[in-house]
Amino acid sequence: MKKITSEETGEIAAILKADGDWLAISKSGEDFIGFTDPDFTFLPPGAPFMDDKKKMIAHWNEIVNTPGLELVWGPTHAVVSKGGDLGMSSGWYTLKTVDDDGKASVAKGKYITPMRKQANGEWRPLSDMFNADSE
Repeated sequence: MKKITSEETGEIAAILKADGDWLAISKSGEDFIGFTDPDFTFLPPGAPFMDDKKKMIAHWNEIVNTPGLELVWGPTHAVVSKGGDLGMSSGWYTLKTVDDDGKASVAKGKYITPMRKQANGEWRPLSDMFNADSE
């Protein structure tokens, strides 16, 4: 088993923090995309691959403007590359919604978010892919 260096431990903590910071500010499509790497791609379930910022913003706005929406996610794992410039977080999410009749639904799932270290030392999502668990 590979021994993790203290530098890697610090970078892993920074990746986990970036993941949490992204959730905290992602109340609009503009904020969601504004936090990402310039080369960010989005792979949401039930939608095509997205690399157009306007389409990603519109799609995220559809998600966050869903009536009764409660979205939380949390990383459970992170790694950093040997070179220290690429990393990844993965974890769980819970998405609660309420339909027009007031019926609540809950979707639980998992995600994976490759990240790239920026010139200023901060980590930013390079891509995001998530899908719901089966019931």
